[in-house]
Amino acid sequence: MTLLVVPIFYMPITIIIILRIFVKLLYAVKDKNVNVPLFSAICISQFMINGTILRVALPIIFIYPFFNTFFLFTAECYCVQAHGPFPFGSIILGFQGSLFGLRNSYFLLFNTIFWMSSCLINNSILLVKLFQLKKSLSLHARSQKSYKAEVSLTFTTFSMIFSYLSNSMIVITAQLGGDWTYYVIMLRPFGNDLETCVSPWVFYLTHPIFRRKKSTIRVVHHDNIDS
Repeated sequence: MTLLVVPIFYMPITIIIILRIFVKLLYAVKDKNVNVPLFSAICISQFMINGTILRVALPIIFIYPFFNTFFLFTAECYCVQAHGPFPFGSIILGFQGSLFGLRNSYFLLFNTIFWMSSCLINNSILLVKLFQLKKSLSLHARSQKSYKAEVSLTFTTFSMIFSYLSNSMIVITAQLGGDWTYYVIMLRPFGNDLETCVSPWVFYLTHPIFRRKKSTIRVVHHDNIDS
């Protein structure tokens, strides 16, 4: 029961961080002096390709789940008592009698590996684009702030795979069975939260555009000479 309270501490902060990133992006797009390509390399591309993605993705969203759940139409659900860290009386839902004896864990593992590979490929392309952008700039155009922005985007892209790794470990542990399965089931919601929390936090904490600008105060002394 104590673990149910934990998301209360980090989810509101994550929502605030996401809103601040979104607001900062809107100001960056309007401000001509901000280095938009570096700051919004992840977000700005959505405005350019969102229409094409939606036209292709919306039909797939309705068809794709069928191929991962068709074998469950003949399955029967049953309850088993949960062991390990769960209190007495806790139950876990299972199923039996699926088509061809298929289990959903195989499909979950395939989906996790497929989307993690897609994420790594897309992030690698992003890093290559950033490297090419850096080479195209002159030495005078390169600044310490731009370098920190590139490092921030690098960390952010790699942080996106944490949720996929978490889901992979959960599925593999469930396949192995044993008492460790119940511990993994208990921690699974936190693994799902990694996708929502880790990337915004890394981006917000490492990107220089979210750092407060240091203001310098110049003191000028005037000497009055009386004649």
